[in-house]
Amino acid sequence: MTTINYVATVKVSTGEIESIDFCGGGNWPDEGPIENSDPPQERFWIDEENWTGKDANEILEEWYRKENAWHHRGRRPNNYYMWNAVNFAWELSSENLWKDIRRLRLQKLQECDWTQVKDVALATHEVLAWQSYRNALRNVPEEYSGAVSPDDITWPLPPQ
Repeated sequence: MTTINYVATVKVSTGEIESIDFCGGGNWPDEGPIENSDPPQERFWIDEENWTGKDANEILEEWYRKENAWHHRGRRPNNYYMWNAVNFAWELSSENLWKDIRRLRLQKLQECDWTQVKDVALATHEVLAWQSYRNALRNVPEEYSGAVSPDDITWPLPPQ
């Protein structure tokens, strides 16, 4: 007898798993199309035999259905990758990545805005050093256009 560990709800159009529920005690909902679901969804049993060693989070994150079979898509490289259900591949969301990088850059710029006011108590060479630093921050998008994570950015160091 097969032991059912989980029940997966899958979006029919993309094959992505929408949810995984633990089903103890043998009270499993029927497999197959879920009536009146919008968008259309199907339910599948996740048995112990074929999914040994895989927990619900791993299944949810790393697997999808295509052509009536389960396929491994691997871990998402980082939070800036989204699953493309047309190409069946993880794709970088540059928009989300650069939104976060620009937010970090803006924070760094705002932290040193005080260095650029007219009556700042800094020597001319110090003001120029801060201007150079701020310019380097502004150049980050151009210099790191190939970044796939904020960790790829080597942020300029503020003057001492």
